[in-house]
Amino acid sequence: MLLFVAAHVGCAQTEQTQALYNVNPEMFAQQMQDTLTVILDVRTPEEFAKGHLLHAININFYDDDFNKQIEKLDKSKTILVYCKAGGRSSEAAELLVKNKFNKVYNLTDGYDSWIENKMPMEK
Repeated sequence: MLLFVAAHVGCAQTEQTQALYNVNPEMFAQQMQDTLTVILDVRTPEEFAKGHLLHAININFYDDDFNKQIEKLDKSKTILVYCKAGGRSSEAAELLVKNKFNKVYNLTDGYDSWIENKMPMEK
């Protein structure tokens, strides 16, 4: 019985990690080409106003109702999530997977790496 429980827990963890992909700016940009994606910026509104990825929506990771706000997103779509340097988006990506989003891409080093790689943005 104990062996079965351990095997079951292992499977759950594998399924969760298969839904989450940590990627560089080039891979992130490739995923942006898919029309069935949501580009989610989890920085503060002030950070977002200074510049953000094309077509991104902003849901502040620090908002008290962050979990409630992400529940409104379409779970059938791929979620592309980023923040300034990758910390908040990493946590947000894990929350998205826990909330049954099937495909989540996290921009590993965040918006900073996006800009360093001279990728397109808007204000």
